[in-house]
Amino acid sequence: MGRHRGDIFNNQSVELDGNEFVDCVFNNCELVYAGGAPPTLTSNSFSGVKFSFRGCAANTAAFLKAMANPSSGMQNAVKDIFPEIFIN
Repeated sequence: MGRHRGDIFNNQSVELDGNEFVDCVFNNCELVYAGGAPPTLTSNSFSGVKFSFRGCAANTAAFLKAMANPSSGMQNAVKDIFPEIFIN
């Protein structure tokens, strides 16, 4: 597990799994999560970032996306799992 404090990441791919980021700056980066230990993200700044999911995380993201599709009939289940995302 890596600890990053006050680091600046520019135009690069950053592996999130198991890492800690505090007061870091991410500019035009790809943030990658592969399903390992969740990262710790505290007081960071993000500009032009995109998230990528690989491995187990990609499978889980695809499953949730399929569940959230209106034709699945499971949209309410997704809302029940992650109520903080669906604040009205």
